[in-house]
Amino acid sequence: MAEFENYYVEGYFNGAWTDFKRDIVSVIHGEYGIFGNQILDRVGDIGSSTFTLDNNESNSAGLVGYYSPGHINCRSGFKPGLKVRIRFVLDGNYIKKWEGKIPKDGINVTSGNYSNKTVSVTVKDWMYTASVHEIKGIPFAENKTIMEGVALVLANMPTGLQPPGTTDYCTGESTFPTLFDINNQNTTALSEFGKLAQSEVGFIYPTRFGLRVEGRLTRNEEKTTLDGYPKARTELDYLAVNDVGDYLVDGDGSKLLISAVTQAVFDNVQESAITPYGQGYYNSAKFRAYPRRVDAAATTVLFELQSPMYIDAGASDVVISGGYSDPTGIAKQVSGINMVTPVATTHYLMFANEDGTGTNLTANLTVSTIDPITSDSTLGTGDFKVFISNSGAAGYITMFKLLGKGVYTNIPVEYYEEDAADIEAYEPSPLVCDMKYQADPLVASRWAQISLYQTKTFRTSIDDYHIKASINAIYLYAFLYIEPGMRVRIKEDVNGLYSDFFIQGVRFDIDLAGHLEFSWVLRASGLDIFNFTKWTADTTPVVGSGGWDDPIYGWDF
Repeated sequence: MAEFENYYVEGYFNGAWTDFKRDIVSVIHGEYGIFGNQILDRVGDIGSSTFTLDNNESNSAGLVGYYSPGHINCRSGFKPGLKVRIRFVLDGNYIKKWEGKIPKDGINVTSGNYSNKTVSVTVKDWMYTASVHEIKGIPFAENKTIMEGVALVLANMPTGLQPPGTTDYCTGESTFPTLFDINNQNTTALSEFGKLAQSEVGFIYPTRFGLRVEGRLTRNEEKTTLDGYPKARTELDYLAVNDVGDYLVDGDGSKLLISAVTQAVFDNVQESAITPYGQGYYNSAKFRAYPRRVDAAATTVLFELQSPMYIDAGASDVVISGGYSDPTGIAKQVSGINMVTPVATTHYLMFANEDGTGTNLTANLTVSTIDPITSDSTLGTGDFKVFISNSGAAGYITMFKLLGKGVYTNIPVEYYEEDAADIEAYEPSPLVCDMKYQADPLVASRWAQISLYQTKTFRTSIDDYHIKASINAIYLYAFLYIEPGMRVRIKEDVNGLYSDFFIQGVRFDIDLAGHLEFSWVLRASGLDIFNFTKWTADTTPVVGSGGWDDPIYGWDF
């Protein structure tokens, strides 16, 4: 039986990391990464850790209510917002494998004289923070890559909400003409990650090191071989001085070991594996690009009141809100940048009568574009809200318009590919990808063809590759050091699999005895590794590893 030297479940209590594993009375579960493995699963899901705490006199403080927020006996600092991390120690190395915060609804107390007096805790990783952070006030951006887009989203988040660790930026292939031009007041950081990843056909996901952002060719260029991970100490050789058994030793006389890595190959080591056949099969693919045009100056009327609006005398709670429109009526979606703050008589008028006659009451109106609660500007990129008060007599707003620089998303260019024979033989199984920031129709066309080519074949996928790590120290090392985005090779005889996969997500459980089981969500490496070729000047194809009927041949990437 292989075991960690130790492991810790630590809370950041009052400015210091403190282990509270002693009070956990259940299996500790953790998970992070991307939990799907299909072609469009490209953004990290919300990871979590769950466990149950002893809230009775048998806990480390000997106090009932030690983990009941609001109780006089409650542990100082135990409340929603508490940071929690899980660390392991193996061969003297401390590895942080998981980190998150307790959300507002993450603490549930079981009470009653005859209950076990426990507290169930759910902790969410940083992807939850990204899912609830609204990116209000993020500036419109032009000519940015996925990497620059993610950096701008993170810059919009307060210091205390930044992802733990470092953000690993790779190389993006597309430069998007516009970013953040299709947002509204409720757009979140996570939803922006989704738009960026699908538009680039890249990846954004968490690892134990932090956040990783990949372009669509990152894996093809960087993951040409299997990843390696450190060998277990029991697998290492001693550092020899010669071939007759003399070894180098350290100060206390211990033999020195030769550190080494091993390739990530796993030959029927799984305790179990969920391997659906045909999952991720598609026989048609539809990819949409969104060409844009941008006004030269902030002088376009993007909103105009269509009929007079009655305002009561002394009214102070009037709100006009909505979206923007294309004066020409062509664009399907319109965003506004460099919006002009409304000015009396120029942008709005109020008269005593509905037809614009009678006393001019415009001077009685106050129009504000600042949210009275948050102090944020309400002239958003995707929509707007203005607050109006009337200090005088009742009347009619006969003119109200907003000017700005319009960003127009025209009717999307849609590329559709299908395998008619497969559709007839089986049933329609469509793949649809909205590339919200992708303005280049050629990219959408290429990836519609590539995606159909990759997914129109029935394959066995691996949703859950489960390993009892405590059987062997090698598996403990694999758990600690193999992360989402790494390339591994799996041999599984029941399904006849001997293929390479990318780690998508990680799930693990630690029982009360400290034994570890974990599982990987695996994505077929063929979805991200390609064999490209180019046509030469004389139109003679350069022979690659595929066949002449391979539809991706002849494309210059």
